[in-house]
Amino acid sequence: MKSLFLFAICLLTLTGCSRDGNNIVPSGVFQSYLPQRDWVVNFLQVNGNDRVYQFSGYRFQFVRDGLVNAIKGSETTPGNWGSVTSGNKSILYFDYGSTQVFSQLNGSWEAVEILSDQVRLERLAGSSGGKDYLTLYWY
Repeated sequence: MKSLFLFAICLLTLTGCSRDGNNIVPSGVFQSYLPQRDWVVNFLQVNGNDRVYQFSGYRFQFVRDGLVNAIKGSETTPGNWGSVTSGNKSILYFDYGSTQVFSQLNGSWEAVEILSDQVRLERLAGSSGGKDYLTLYWY
């Protein structure tokens, strides 16, 4: 089963994003993987600072059409997501606009590790040369 899952990820990595009008439609690894279940932020470090506490109690629902909802109780904060595969890199994009707290997820995150129950991502942290880190875990 594990071999089949790894084969599927390798096969899906060969695809990228498609365009639907002005929107990027998620495809590839993330498009088939993220909408399967809800996700929580298990680790977030931005500019060297731990930010995971700001997402305590939130779960994220990824929809295949590029919508992502952050849900906490009866509160829902909508955003957008997309994905692309470039060479051997799988990139996940978030866009929450200027929404407080969630805007720190904005931008492109490169997949470092994709496991059956978690996705580890990283991105460059501005011009400092450092990195930000994000881990999503199945809820």
